[in-house]
Amino acid sequence: MIEASKIRQVILSLAKQRGKDKSFCPSEVARELFPTDWRERLDLVRLVAQEMIVSGDIVATQHGKPVPDIQGARGPVRLKLLD
Repeated sequence: MIEASKIRQVILSLAKQRGKDKSFCPSEVARELFPTDWRERLDLVRLVAQEMIVSGDIVATQHGKPVPDIQGARGPVRLKLLD
């Protein structure tokens, strides 16, 4: 079982690879860590991402605008480093 710390590590790694001007979808994290059942694990990835948003490690956006709570967001969100 993959722990939340590994999910955090992959989120930060993707964010740093992309830089502050680029974002990525939480599904990219899920696909990397759980290639065969990534859809079933996407909620877990989003939960860990939400914790990282609250702690100020990353920001989530939707249509280019910050989303403080991705658990309540409808539709796709993107993750990236803080500006």
